[in-house]
Amino acid sequence: MSSSWTCNQCTYVHSDAEAQFLCCAICSAERPKAIAPASAQAAAPAPAPAAARPRAKPPVGAKPRVSLSLQRPGPATTRPAPPPPPAPTPPVDEADAAAPPTTAKKKPLAPLFLPKKRPAPPPKARAPLKAPRTAAAWPIQSQRTVALRFSMARDGEGRVRASIERGGPQAPAAGRRRVFEAERTCKLALAHEGKAACDVKIHLTLDTAGEDGAAWRDRRTYTGARAAGGLGLLQSHLQKCVRRGNVDLAVRSAHELAGITFGPTDPAGIKMLVRRLPVIAVEDSAALPCIVPAVWYMMALSPTEKSPATYKPTAQDVLVLCACAAQLAAHGSRDRFPPPRKGRNELPTDGVNLALLIRAAYGGMKGDVAMLRERAHAAAPDETSPWLAPVAAPPALRPGDWLLEGVDFHQKGGEILGRMRAKDMALQFVSDEDLKKWIWHTRSKCNRRDAPREPSAPPPWADAAARAADAAARDMIAGAWRG
Repeated sequence: MSSSWTCNQCTYVHSDAEAQFLCCAICSAERPKAIAPASAQAAAPAPAPAAARPRAKPPVGAKPRVSLSLQRPGPATTRPAPPPPPAPTPPVDEADAAAPPTTAKKKPLAPLFLPKKRPAPPPKARAPLKAPRTAAAWPIQSQRTVALRFSMARDGEGRVRASIERGGPQAPAAGRRRVFEAERTCKLALAHEGKAACDVKIHLTLDTAGEDGAAWRDRRTYTGARAAGGLGLLQSHLQKCVRRGNVDLAVRSAHELAGITFGPTDPAGIKMLVRRLPVIAVEDSAALPCIVPAVWYMMALSPTEKSPATYKPTAQDVLVLCACAAQLAAHGSRDRFPPPRKGRNELPTDGVNLALLIRAAYGGMKGDVAMLRERAHAAAPDETSPWLAPVAAPPALRPGDWLLEGVDFHQKGGEILGRMRAKDMALQFVSDEDLKKWIWHTRSKCNRRDAPREPSAPPPWADAAARAADAAARDMIAGAWRG
């Protein structure tokens, strides 16, 4: 009978020579007990405690054998520690035991980093408006509402004169009757830069000493359809004629543009004309007093919800606007003005500057609005607007009378570029940017008021582009002609 035994802890198999060991020589675990019969178990004496038994040592020179079992030894079992004894309960006083528990909530701690609430300071008293520091500006605070009186008078000969003054409405002068009256509100910029502005209530009046005149009727010779682009073509042609100083074509272009209406309630051409004349004046000619009536017509033709009254223009009004276009084209020099003063929020007192500021308040292209605001805040002397006489009714502007340079890439989404490439195949490989640059410098930009400059070397395709541009312009004009 073999007396070898296997350790339960490290599974090391002890040989017969190590059978007398009572504990494992590898892990010092206790030797497992052999299962004996019940009678033998009852007669056997209780084993001595592990601490009292001597620990067996392996023989000298013996090497422990390692088992090749693939089983992973499990963790050693440890006995749970007994729970600690309960703490002694202190004696309870009868008076304390009889007191009911308190239910009051504790107040939360005040935040340490929040500022204390302080009462709002009383509003500062506004200082009254002061007298003008200069003859060219009214100092004003941006939160005030300013009342302006924009009045226009017409004499018996059809001449008009417009003026802008501070204050409310006034009764018509002796011998004149009021034919139109309305109110408009807008925000006027108090400086050419920044967002400082003030609310302005403008009272429009028109007093006449003669007949009202015949109402302006639709006399379109050019279509107003957006696909044909008659409005944009005539507007561009008017500006190019003013740049070149062609008074006759400028008057005829303005007259044809005003003739494009969509019924008696929508004079689209006149609205575009009165909005464009101030921009042309500042950009290509000079801010003359004739633009003040144009701004009056612009406001009178722009109703609002609070003031729906709309002015109905007459034939004499259109001829007055044509006279404004003639003066801008005949003016021989550009408008040279000093830079506006910085750091002052004020309204100009000059009628022309106020008219330009009002025109800028009615919006438009970003560059045009910035240009109008800068010119409006430049120093200018206070001048009385002279009488503006209407011109004689001009002849119709036929397609053969056009200045072909008046058609450029700003109309109908640059349609002229595609037409030019269709006219001449040599332009197929020229980029849009190069064509636009060539059109601007050789056709659109030319202004007789500018000093002559030495022309740069033309590109090799310049002659082909000139012929193609003229042919494309003729086709676009013919497409808008109504006959």
